[in-house]
Amino acid sequence: AVIVPSLLPPPLPFKIFVLSAGAFQVPWLRFATAVAIGRSIRYFSEGLLAVWYGKQALQIVADNFPIVGLVLAALIVAGAFVYVYMRRRRMNSSLVLLPLLFVVFWGCTTRIPLDQQLLPVFPLTKQEAISRLDSTSRAISSVATTIRLSGSTASVKDENKRVSTPIALNATLLMSRPNRLSLIGGVPLKRLFEMVSDGTKYQVYNNSTEELYIDGLENGPPAKEIPSLGAMANKFVVGMKPRRLQEALMINVLGLLQNPSVRTFPDSFVQDRRRYLVINFLDASSATDARLLVKFWFDLSTKERDIVRRQSYGANGEQETDVLYSGYESLGDTLRYPSKVDIHLYDTDTLIKIDLDPRQAEFNTEIPDDKFRLVHPDAKIYRFEPRDANSVSQQR
Repeated sequence: AVIVPSLLPPPLPFKIFVLSAGAFQVPWLRFATAVAIGRSIRYFSEGLLAVWYGKQALQIVADNFPIVGLVLAALIVAGAFVYVYMRRRRMNSSLVLLPLLFVVFWGCTTRIPLDQQLLPVFPLTKQEAISRLDSTSRAISSVATTIRLSGSTASVKDENKRVSTPIALNATLLMSRPNRLSLIGGVPLKRLFEMVSDGTKYQVYNNSTEELYIDGLENGPPAKEIPSLGAMANKFVVGMKPRRLQEALMINVLGLLQNPSVRTFPDSFVQDRRRYLVINFLDASSATDARLLVKFWFDLSTKERDIVRRQSYGANGEQETDVLYSGYESLGDTLRYPSKVDIHLYDTDTLIKIDLDPRQAEFNTEIPDDKFRLVHPDAKIYRFEPRDANSVSQQR
């Protein structure tokens, strides 16, 4: 009478049984033992679910525990009757109770469908994750590779629709620390655009019209569109600030780790049967308002525990980019690099997909300085101009 209500979850009342036990003068030791048995079965089971499934256990308990609790209660009542009967028959009651307990716990674990069970977890501590970010930041000083660019963006006519790029562009990508980048894109036998950046300003050359746009600000507001490119091409070329590409393709947290005003804290998420460790970097220089800078997601369901996501935030607190990494390749004993990188630019609602073969890329080689300069003496020179506030808000 005490074990069963102490085992079952709400809305079954429990206090009435506690008061009744006192009214009927149940010995306190027997009462405490009964409560301990019932509560231990309930909370120990919930605790195991929390260890095995993380936050997903909340939904599992909500969906299954009432039924499981009733089954357990029925088994305990049946076991009690069998126990009393066997005791009167002067038999060893443990021969009945041990199989009963096995059936109870086996029933609890097998009620969760296999397609809902959390994948195996490979633990990773906060310090190990930060050490991984530090070593990843130091592992690559330059990258030279060919990539394939494609993507989609919000329609310029209907913001509720998305438009994919009609073709995938082949591109040559050069990156060198600290902030230099060169991107030359086109289709077979035809070069379409060239882009270079020093981390502060960038330039874009339109090969079709021989127009060179200079003084694009990496940290500045969105720039006005280039008339000769067209609406869609502007979203991909002008909206794709080079520094964002480099930050996505060459993870670097050394400046954050060396900044005494930047704090880190871990978080944990369960999504699609996978558990993730998330390392958050915050700017705590303001005594009243800490600002989120960037998040890194580690997939704990794989032995390698790769970085699978990077989210960056602007000075206004709004999310700027969301980068997803997949298809990692091992390059030597320590270096792993993704073959697929998807970059979502929020200010232009543009998704850029990058495919590459890490085994064909060149890492940590010297790249000449002239590769990061655009030399077109006959080009028509224009300067990037920031969009007005109204157009920026409409674009967002």
